[in-house]
Amino acid sequence: MPTLTRFYGPIDWLARPIGILKAHLKMLPRLEASEALQARLIVAMGAGAMEEKDFKQIIGGWMNQAEGKTVAAQAPPKPRFNLAGMAASGIGVHGVKS
Repeated sequence: MPTLTRFYGPIDWLARPIGILKAHLKMLPRLEASEALQARLIVAMGAGAMEEKDFKQIIGGWMNQAEGKTVAAQAPPKPRFNLAGMAASGIGVHGVKS
């Protein structure tokens, strides 16, 4: 229900049982975190911050999903970040002094 609401808009929550409202509220942080991770992955792919094999695996998985094929869940690869490259492209980089 939270996923449907997120993509299809709000419904009359006051007409729903309280258990559904509580489940929705409990699920929202997980949905937001999932979207944030997906955005991170998209940015990493566009920035070239991952290995070619990982890039192809992700694109292949998305294509399978778009075609309605069942895809096994797996953890996304961790992007590799180059702080000097990020700073050179105008992204603010701050380090912690030890």
